[in-house]
Amino acid sequence: VFGSKQTITLTGGQLQLSASGFSGSVAGDNGVGSGGIAAYRQTGGAANVGDLVVSANGVGGGNLRASAGGSGFGGTATIDLLGGTLDATTISAEAVGAGGVGQIGSDSDPANPVDGQNGGFGQGGTATINLNGNAVVTTTTLSALASGIGGDGGDFISAAGVVGNAGNGGNGQGGTAAINLTAGTLTSGDITADAGGFGIDHDCGSDMA
Repeated sequence: VFGSKQTITLTGGQLQLSASGFSGSVAGDNGVGSGGIAAYRQTGGAANVGDLVVSANGVGGGNLRASAGGSGFGGTATIDLLGGTLDATTISAEAVGAGGVGQIGSDSDPANPVDGQNGGFGQGGTATINLNGNAVVTTTTLSALASGIGGDGGDFISAAGVVGNAGNGGNGQGGTAAINLTAGTLTSGDITADAGGFGIDHDCGSDMA
Protein backbone atom coordinates (compact mmCIF):
# COMPACT_ATOMS: atom_id res chain seq x y z
CA VAL A 1 0.00 0.00 0.00
CA PHE A 2 1.36 3.39 -0.94
CA GLY A 3 2.68 5.25 2.07
CA SER A 4 2.79 2.23 4.39
CA LYS A 5 5.82 1.51 6.57
CA GLN A 6 7.32 -1.97 6.43
CA THR A 7 9.12 -3.52 9.42
CA ILE A 8 11.30 -6.61 9.23
CA THR A 9 11.82 -8.78 12.31
CA LEU A 10 14.57 -11.41 12.33
CA THR A 11 14.85 -13.98 15.12
CA GLY A 12 17.16 -16.98 15.14
CA GLY A 13 20.26 -18.72 16.43
CA GLN A 14 23.46 -17.89 14.56
CA LEU A 15 23.46 -15.54 11.59
CA GLN A 16 26.66 -16.08 9.61
CA LEU A 17 27.67 -14.41 6.37
CA SER A 18 30.90 -15.79 4.96
CA ALA A 19 33.18 -15.06 2.03
CA SER A 20 36.13 -17.00 3.42
CA GLY A 21 38.64 -18.77 1.20
CA PHE A 22 40.22 -22.11 2.13
CA SER A 23 42.97 -23.57 -0.04
CA GLY A 24 44.01 -27.13 -0.64
CA SER A 25 46.97 -28.18 -2.79
CA VAL A 26 47.56 -27.01 -6.34
CA ALA A 27 49.86 -28.87 -8.76
CA GLY A 28 51.64 -30.56 -5.86
CA ASP A 29 51.97 -27.40 -3.75
CA ASN A 30 49.86 -25.91 -0.99
CA GLY A 31 47.70 -23.18 -2.50
CA VAL A 32 46.79 -19.66 -1.45
CA GLY A 33 43.57 -18.97 0.48
CA SER A 34 42.06 -15.50 -0.01
CA GLY A 35 38.98 -14.07 1.66
CA GLY A 36 36.47 -12.14 -0.43
CA ILE A 37 33.96 -9.45 0.57
CA ALA A 38 31.25 -10.09 3.17
CA ALA A 39 28.87 -7.46 4.55
CA TYR A 40 25.84 -7.01 6.82
CA ARG A 41 23.87 -3.76 6.70
CA GLN A 42 20.89 -2.95 8.92
CA THR A 43 18.95 0.27 8.50
CA GLY A 44 15.79 -0.59 10.45
CA GLY A 45 13.63 -3.37 11.80
CA ALA A 46 14.55 -5.69 14.65
CA ALA A 47 17.04 -8.57 14.77
CA ASN A 48 17.46 -10.91 17.72
CA VAL A 49 20.08 -13.61 17.11
CA GLY A 50 22.52 -15.64 19.15
CA ASP A 51 25.58 -14.60 17.13
CA LEU A 52 26.13 -12.33 14.14
CA VAL A 53 29.37 -13.28 12.37
CA VAL A 54 30.51 -11.69 9.10
CA SER A 55 33.71 -13.36 7.90
CA ALA A 56 36.13 -12.99 5.01
CA ASN A 57 39.01 -15.09 6.31
CA GLY A 58 41.73 -16.54 4.12
CA VAL A 59 43.43 -19.82 5.07
CA GLY A 60 46.39 -21.19 3.13
CA GLY A 61 46.69 -24.88 2.31
CA GLY A 62 48.74 -26.95 4.70
CA ASN A 63 50.51 -30.21 5.45
CA LEU A 64 50.21 -31.57 1.91
CA ARG A 65 52.59 -32.75 -0.79
CA ALA A 66 55.97 -32.20 0.94
CA SER A 67 55.77 -28.43 0.49
CA ALA A 68 55.69 -25.23 2.50
CA GLY A 69 52.37 -24.03 3.87
CA GLY A 70 50.33 -21.84 1.56
CA SER A 71 49.71 -18.16 2.23
CA GLY A 72 46.43 -16.89 3.67
CA PHE A 73 45.05 -13.42 2.95
CA GLY A 74 42.07 -11.93 4.78
CA GLY A 75 39.47 -10.13 2.68
CA THR A 76 36.98 -7.41 3.67
CA ALA A 77 34.30 -7.88 6.34
CA THR A 78 31.94 -5.02 7.16
CA ILE A 79 29.01 -4.61 9.55
CA ASP A 80 26.96 -1.41 9.17
CA LEU A 81 24.42 -0.81 11.95
CA LEU A 82 22.55 2.33 10.91
CA GLY A 83 19.04 1.89 12.30
CA GLY A 84 16.63 -0.43 14.05
CA THR A 85 17.53 -2.73 16.93
CA LEU A 86 20.00 -5.60 17.08
CA ASP A 87 20.32 -7.94 20.06
CA ALA A 88 23.03 -10.62 19.80
CA THR A 89 25.37 -12.46 22.14
CA THR A 90 28.31 -11.88 19.79
CA ILE A 91 28.75 -9.45 16.91
CA SER A 92 31.95 -10.05 14.98
CA ALA A 93 33.53 -8.90 11.70
CA GLU A 94 36.46 -11.17 10.78
CA ALA A 95 39.10 -10.77 8.06
CA VAL A 96 41.88 -12.96 9.40
CA GLY A 97 44.68 -14.30 7.19
CA ALA A 98 46.27 -17.56 8.33
CA GLY A 99 49.19 -19.36 6.72
CA GLY A 100 49.01 -23.09 6.21
CA VAL A 101 51.04 -25.73 8.04
CA GLY A 102 54.29 -26.93 6.47
CA GLN A 103 54.60 -30.58 5.58
CA ILE A 104 56.00 -32.84 8.29
CA GLY A 105 59.48 -34.20 7.51
CA SER A 106 60.61 -37.75 8.16
CA ASP A 107 63.23 -40.41 7.55
CA SER A 108 60.73 -42.97 6.29
CA ASP A 109 63.30 -43.42 3.48
CA PRO A 110 66.53 -43.24 5.53
CA ALA A 111 68.66 -42.74 2.43
CA ASN A 112 66.58 -39.74 1.39
CA PRO A 113 65.23 -37.97 4.48
CA VAL A 114 62.88 -35.04 3.94
CA ASP A 115 63.09 -32.02 6.22
CA GLY A 116 59.98 -30.40 7.66
CA GLN A 117 58.73 -27.53 5.51
CA ASN A 118 58.12 -23.91 6.48
CA GLY A 119 54.74 -22.57 7.55
CA GLY A 120 52.87 -20.18 5.29
CA PHE A 121 52.51 -16.40 5.46
CA GLY A 122 49.36 -14.87 7.00
CA GLN A 123 48.12 -11.39 6.07
CA GLY A 124 45.13 -9.80 7.80
CA GLY A 125 42.52 -8.00 5.71
CA THR A 126 40.04 -5.24 6.65
CA ALA A 127 37.38 -5.71 9.36
CA THR A 128 35.06 -2.79 10.12
CA ILE A 129 32.00 -2.24 12.32
CA ASN A 130 30.09 1.03 11.97
CA LEU A 131 27.42 2.18 14.42
CA ASN A 132 25.52 5.27 13.28
CA GLY A 133 22.06 6.77 12.91
CA ASN A 134 19.47 5.66 15.46
CA ALA A 135 20.64 2.04 15.76
CA VAL A 136 20.22 0.41 19.17
CA VAL A 137 22.64 -2.47 19.67
CA THR A 138 22.94 -4.83 22.64
CA THR A 139 25.67 -7.47 22.69
CA THR A 140 28.02 -9.21 25.11
CA THR A 141 30.97 -9.04 22.70
CA LEU A 142 31.63 -6.65 19.82
CA SER A 143 34.76 -7.43 17.84
CA ALA A 144 36.56 -6.55 14.60
CA LEU A 145 39.39 -9.00 13.84
CA ALA A 146 41.99 -8.60 11.09
CA SER A 147 44.94 -10.55 12.43
CA GLY A 148 47.68 -12.10 10.33
CA ILE A 149 48.83 -15.48 11.64
CA GLY A 150 51.78 -17.45 10.29
CA GLY A 151 51.44 -21.18 9.82
CA ASP A 152 53.25 -23.84 11.82
CA GLY A 153 56.45 -25.23 10.41
CA GLY A 154 56.43 -28.97 9.92
CA ASP A 155 58.20 -31.11 12.52
CA PHE A 156 60.80 -33.71 11.61
CA ILE A 157 59.95 -37.22 12.78
CA SER A 158 62.86 -39.62 12.98
CA ALA A 159 62.01 -43.30 13.13
CA ALA A 160 65.35 -44.63 11.82
CA GLY A 161 67.65 -42.34 13.80
CA VAL A 162 68.42 -39.96 10.93
CA VAL A 163 68.91 -36.33 11.92
CA GLY A 164 66.71 -33.80 10.12
CA ASN A 165 65.36 -30.28 10.43
CA ALA A 166 61.94 -28.96 11.36
CA GLY A 167 60.47 -26.19 9.24
CA ASN A 168 60.35 -22.57 10.33
CA GLY A 169 57.10 -20.98 11.43
CA GLY A 170 55.49 -18.58 8.98
CA ASN A 171 55.38 -14.81 9.29
CA GLY A 172 52.17 -12.94 10.12
CA GLN A 173 51.21 -9.36 9.30
CA GLY A 174 48.14 -7.63 10.69
CA GLY A 175 45.60 -5.83 8.56
CA THR A 176 43.13 -3.09 9.52
CA ALA A 177 40.49 -3.42 12.23
CA ALA A 178 38.14 -0.58 13.21
CA ILE A 179 35.00 -0.05 15.28
CA ASN A 180 33.46 3.34 14.53
CA LEU A 181 30.90 4.48 17.09
CA THR A 182 29.50 7.64 15.53
CA ALA A 183 25.91 7.71 16.77
CA GLY A 184 23.20 5.41 18.07
CA THR A 185 23.16 3.40 21.29
CA LEU A 186 25.51 0.54 22.20
CA THR A 187 25.42 -1.70 25.26
CA SER A 188 28.34 -4.16 25.41
CA GLY A 189 30.60 -5.72 28.00
CA ASP A 190 33.56 -6.35 25.67
CA ILE A 191 34.68 -4.29 22.66
CA THR A 192 37.77 -5.45 20.73
CA ALA A 193 39.51 -4.31 17.55
CA ASP A 194 42.50 -6.57 16.80
CA ALA A 195 44.85 -6.31 13.83
CA GLY A 196 47.87 -8.05 15.33
CA GLY A 197 50.51 -9.91 13.35
CA PHE A 198 51.72 -13.21 14.78
CA GLY A 199 54.69 -15.22 13.58
CA ILE A 200 54.62 -18.85 14.69
CA ASP A 201 57.35 -21.17 15.98
CA HIS A 202 57.56 -24.53 14.23
CA ASP A 203 56.08 -26.43 17.17
CA CYS A 204 53.66 -24.07 18.92
CA GLY A 205 50.83 -22.83 16.79
CA SER A 206 47.78 -24.05 15.02
CA ASP A 207 46.17 -23.82 11.65
CA MET A 208 42.99 -21.66 11.63
CA ALA A 209 39.57 -23.00 10.76
